[in-house]
Amino acid sequence: MVIKLYIAVSMKVLAENYKGIEFVRLSKLPEEQKALLVQALPSDHIIKILRENELLTDCVQFKHYDAWYNKCYKPDLVESLNGQQKPTIPLKLAANYSQTPSGTISKTLPTGSSK
Repeated sequence: MVIKLYIAVSMKVLAENYKGIEFVRLSKLPEEQKALLVQALPSDHIIKILRENELLTDCVQFKHYDAWYNKCYKPDLVESLNGQQKPTIPLKLAANYSQTPSGTISKTLPTGSSK
């Protein structure tokens, strides 16, 4: 039961479409995705859409959400289904940094360099 709940919370949200604009609303995202997406996206990626007489102020183009989800968020559902471990959220690190399986982040020196 817990795995099913986690998967439901972790799944990608479907896009809404209004006048050809595909978007997701931050308020419709699971809380974890919402918090991480707001931190990851530039503020100008959060857009406003006037739909009918309603102003939607928490929209993100689906292409931006989809790219973020696939590159930065997508949990490893296969392992979670097998019950081996809880899926983790990968961090996007600068090219000269690496992360160990235990979560420690360290600076990587170029080959042939010394401290």
